[in-house]
Amino acid sequence: MANEKVFKHDGTTFGAHYAAEKWLRENGFSYGSSSHDGPAGIVKGDAAIAKYRHLSEGDKETMDGWLYSGREQDARIVFNIK
Repeated sequence: MANEKVFKHDGTTFGAHYAAEKWLRENGFSYGSSSHDGPAGIVKGDAAIAKYRHLSEGDKETMDGWLYSGREQDARIVFNIK
């Protein structure tokens, strides 16, 4: 698997973000809620993930990756190499 996957902004509000979330679900990943102060955590399998600001340093280290996105921009998934 590549270390990074980019979803291009398609002109719709949160379009790239929703496309990234769909890809994550279809590939067996869980993701946390969007947050203006950090990326959404990604974990392989079924998991409940808090917003970035509520994750401890230990929680952050256990993430399989991060989803960086916004309202009118590309979405980027970055996988952690373990």
